Amino acid sequence: MVNYPNKKKNNHYTSMIEGKHNTAHRGMNLEEDINLTNEYYLSHDIAVIHKKPTPIQIVKVSYPERSSAKIVEAYFRTPSTTDYNGIYKGKYIDFEAKELHIQRQIQYRESETDENGNSILYFSTPKYNSFRTVQLDDETIALLKRTKEQQEKNREAYDSYYVHYYEEAHTRNLNTVGNGEALYFVNCNADGSFIKPRTMQHASRVIHQELNLPSFDYHSLRHTHCTELLESGVPPKVVQMRLGHKDIRTTLNIYEHITKKMEENTQEILNQMYAVSTLCPRFNQTQEESKKDVVE
Repeated sequence: MVNYPNKKKNNHYTSMIEGKHNTAHRGMNLEEDINLTNEYYLSHDIAVIHKKPTPIQIVKVSYPERSSAKIVEAYFRTPSTTDYNGIYKGKYIDFEAKELHIQRQIQYRESETDENGNSILYFSTPKYNSFRTVQLDDETIALLKRTKEQQEKNREAYDSYYVHYYEEAHTRNLNTVGNGEALYFVNCNADGSFIKPRTMQHASRVIHQELNLPSFDYHSLRHTHCTELLESGVPPKVVQMRLGHKDIRTTLNIYEHITKKMEENTQEILNQMYAVSTLCPRFNQTQEESKKDVVE
């Protein structure tokens, strides 16, 4: 049984219903566990983390007395989630369900090398200072969870041969000798080594040449994602913020291309909208009856 920071034992996970674990309040149990942990962090001066309040829309208020008011009808404007923010070691922390906060990117200096002869990696601001928040879909969340589970297995399998990265204080340089705060990458090889963007660019070049796809390159993936969002009706401004386009004209140029494609389908759409069989269902019935009379 796990002992939580306040020395209390959590019995939620041992409750049984007909021999099965009771998961009816699993989400609430998780929130309680996080809150207990946050209390421990606060009492030991480790971090200050609080749960974000859920916005409530008030519909009706009763005034039983002049000096008091009572909310009698309201609803949550957004679903209640286990979202938290706060401060840890002087850094802002923001945990929000199904969102990715882009605040920096990894660059490397070819002119400088580390103790292993590799180029120095370091953190910099996003391109064009495009700090942004990206919404994640359920499939991407599931993929990230599977990736995390596989990485944990890899760490155990490689043991001392697994590559760990750290961020040096005040320099933003990365190292593998344990100097600074530990980092955990999403995009890494089985041994933990960081996958540089150049690696994917090389893979794209192979696809470009060997599969004879002259219009495909690494940047095509962003362009495709942008196109799919716009075709699905996502507003161009939202797409611009999601992809970090410096100028919305970049997004609108793609939107213009999509608009022309949509115009090509206009004739077929108009035919479907204003077909006699669509506007006058009785016409179809009359036509069928006429055919029947002819056959008879």
